Amino acid sequence: MEDNITERLKSENDAPTPLLSVVIATRNRQKYCTAAIESLFKMDKGRELQIAISDNSDSDSLSNYVKILNDPRIVYTYTQEQLSFIDNFNKVTELATGKYICLIGDDDTLLPEIIEHTKWALEKDVDSFTFKFLNYYWPQEDDITQNGYLILEKQTEKQFKVDVEEQLNALVKNGFVNYLGYNLPKVYHGVVKMSLLQEIKNKTGSFYGGLSPDIYASVALSTVVKNHYHIDKYLSIAGACPASATAKAPKGGHCGVLQSAPHFKGREFYKWNVEVPEYYSVETIWADSGISALKDLNQPQLLKKYNPYKLLVWAIYINRKYILKLSLRQTFRWRKDNKVSFFVFFGKLLSTLSAFFVKKFLKSKKNKNEQPKIIYGISDIEQACKCLADNSPVRKK
Repeated sequence: MEDNITERLKSENDAPTPLLSVVIATRNRQKYCTAAIESLFKMDKGRELQIAISDNSDSDSLSNYVKILNDPRIVYTYTQEQLSFIDNFNKVTELATGKYICLIGDDDTLLPEIIEHTKWALEKDVDSFTFKFLNYYWPQEDDITQNGYLILEKQTEKQFKVDVEEQLNALVKNGFVNYLGYNLPKVYHGVVKMSLLQEIKNKTGSFYGGLSPDIYASVALSTVVKNHYHIDKYLSIAGACPASATAKAPKGGHCGVLQSAPHFKGREFYKWNVEVPEYYSVETIWADSGISALKDLNQPQLLKKYNPYKLLVWAIYINRKYILKLSLRQTFRWRKDNKVSFFVFFGKLLSTLSAFFVKKFLKSKKNKNEQPKIIYGISDIEQACKCLADNSPVRKK
């Protein structure tokens, strides 16, 4: 198998092609990005990874670190002028030359077994595969106890082929709510053939569009990927440093008026989709980007299946603690802007709301005894990896 893989990784001029390009778009989080690079180097025993970095920080200190490393596996570019999220992700993806590509955050890392799974994908001509990722919360900057923690949930290690069309239809019908719960192709904490991402660029003009590159790529790739698998096994760690959106979300730092969304920096002329109420939240940003992907890929039949009421109810509920009045006001404005009659609007909203609470109640009963385990005192991503490798004991929160 190894000889076959080596042969398939040769380009036309016999220069070796990286098996997997790991791409990182970073800004002003040099400490975490450095940790990610070091962690990736330690797992890459066979030097089969390429690490592509687009650095948009205010200083070029990361550049100095990369120069000292002087490692051919790193492809690095620095841009001082502030870029939008989308522009930075497009820029870093241009650097990737691997057979497969995986996008991670600058506070994340991958686990060593991902290399063997990517080799399997290459051997079996698999277009893409997804997997489970562990959530790791970095310590707060002022936390002298270094009390970061890792969240562990069950894994079965089973793998199965996914009906991508079925999953995409389900996501659209659900108003793009909870897209991470669907087994769709993903470039963010997923592995995809670089040629398929290039196909998206050929059709749309760029690798990513909308405002959120992860869901945009997932929806776009779902229109071209045919042979996709999901592996119910941990192959990466999704970090949440104190400055990340994941860490801020529970404190209301990831919602508000639409103009406050950081996604608009560098994209001030972006046109928000009328199908989504105009306020800033994880749910509305995802829905807008998912709809943009369908429009850019010319998928009008899929777009007709979009159920906005699933989005309206979920987004109001999940953000009720911080922006209840704003979300309600913009939802009612959405009704007027889309010329939905008063009776149709409230009828569908109430029926969706009823189904939502029934489903939530049933789910809470089912998951009552399935609480995740927490490992405390994890000071950095390297220790998180070591903790998993050592099979350290865990205790519940």
